[in-house]
Amino acid sequence: MRLQAISVGTGVPSGRFTGVVHSAFRRACNINTDDGELLALLASELGNTPHGIHVRAPTELAFAEHLRAGQRAGCRAAVLRIAGSELAVDLSSAQVWRSELEGVDLTRPAVAAAWGVAWRALQRRRRIDRDPLLRMVHDRGLALAKASRALDIDRAVAAVSALIGSGPGLTPAGDDLIVGFLAGLFASLDGDLAKRCFFGALGAAIATAATGTGEISRAYLQHAIQGNVAEPLVRLAGTIADGAPPAEVEAVVGRALRVGHTSGGDGVLGLLLGTRAWSPAREPGHG
Repeated sequence: MRLQAISVGTGVPSGRFTGVVHSAFRRACNINTDDGELLALLASELGNTPHGIHVRAPTELAFAEHLRAGQRAGCRAAVLRIAGSELAVDLSSAQVWRSELEGVDLTRPAVAAAWGVAWRALQRRRRIDRDPLLRMVHDRGLALAKASRALDIDRAVAAVSALIGSGPGLTPAGDDLIVGFLAGLFASLDGDLAKRCFFGALGAAIATAATGTGEISRAYLQHAIQGNVAEPLVRLAGTIADGAPPAEVEAVVGRALRVGHTSGGDGVLGLLLGTRAWSPAREPGHG
């Protein structure tokens, strides 16, 4: 079966590469390249990621039924093939997808209002009071936001160390929150030198701490350090930055929350905390 790639993230090699299947799921597959990168083969409904190959796949296709961990993979002449599988992916006409986060200026009333709609939508749809692990991740995220507001890198690194690898999920909730938080901070840099220095130092600390979590999470964290995150978070940041109407914000939050079991909610929480960390108003949960 030959599948057509719709788009590829900027983290996907443009030429030949080889690797091995890391893991396979119903609508996604991860491939470790021999150069040490992790690529994600994703069905179209899952959206783009910085390291993803976004393919047009029949709804009945389950990657896990065709692929298994340990199979060799290789891309040559713009076609990705998996040894021992009839699946092949044609990358020849794929467009390059870039994670372009818009600047979020919460001093603008319309933007602040859109942020508030997103925050309330998250609180309504994600009941952390029913899960002590999610509550723990939430509280640690608030600690990270408070430290970032003060540009206190030592406290921020301590908060990151407590978050990495913590909480439920294939990609732990704490990791997903950090990815969203980095996206929120990146969208709030606004050319400020002190903020950029803080972001760089925090990114370096996260790169080191990420060795303590799984390979899938590590890939998302490594890209987020550069301001590159998955499409649902990019869309949400853009919707808030545009000061979109409440119904539109609600719809975009809803789509982002459907990512994974808990990943969507954790990423949205991180994004909202990150965009609020350096705003004139105090971060949620601290008065």
